[in-house]
Amino acid sequence: MIFGEDDRRWRSSSAADYLTVPGAEVEVLPGLGHSPVLEDPPRTAAPFLAFAAAHAVRTG
Repeated sequence: MIFGEDDRRWRSSSAADYLTVPGAEVEVLPGLGHSPVLEDPPRTAAPFLAFAAAHAVRTG
């Protein structure tokens, strides 16, 4: 899960709640709000890409 630390609709401190999901990872991005993917796409993409690479299934 990726959250903006400056989100006015959500308390960033509740990010830890998502860690109860097995295999979940939480990334809180400073300086971003409720829509981090729209506010800073490259910065938001980095954790997504890292997660995907770490969990990729290699075939062949």
